Amino acid sequence: MDWFGPAVAVRRSALDEMVRSAAASSDGTETGGFLFGAEDAKYGSQNVVIVCHAGDAGPGASRRRDFFRPDVVHAQHLALDAFTADGSQWIGTWHTHLRWRSGRPSSSDLTTYRSHLREPALGFSRFVCIILTPTLRIWPAGLCWEQLHCHAWVVGERSLFSADVVVVTDEESICS
Repeated sequence: MDWFGPAVAVRRSALDEMVRSAAASSDGTETGGFLFGAEDAKYGSQNVVIVCHAGDAGPGASRRRDFFRPDVVHAQHLALDAFTADGSQWIGTWHTHLRWRSGRPSSSDLTTYRSHLREPALGFSRFVCIILTPTLRIWPAGLCWEQLHCHAWVVGERSLFSADVVVVTDEESICS
């Protein structure tokens, strides 16, 4: 299917999990996790990627100021749970950036995502990336991890599209 979007529909519970997990970045290190759902779907009349489930980084994750590597064994358990729940597949990842204006994927992010796209066994036609960034607070001065900016991206082998995010209720039957 050709990409006519881009839009990413995110279930409220998946967004809530990302926001809850992102609070760990208040320690000055990045965190993130995996996204599960459907690559080619309809929401109303719009072609969208649907995020039904989001997972955390896991207990074995490596987290640094400018990088994080998720716990892959933990991710495999999350993937099985998501597939069992509603047939959701791995469609991408989410992570935090510590600078409040840096909602664009870094060059190392894009290298990683495109390596997934080139791996035939994974079966990706596009890769979804959501980056959460903090709000810059004036008083008291600093970064606020309670109010986040959500930046969605759809990555292709030779393309990168900023995507609109549509938050949908868990009651809407978009994930089955």
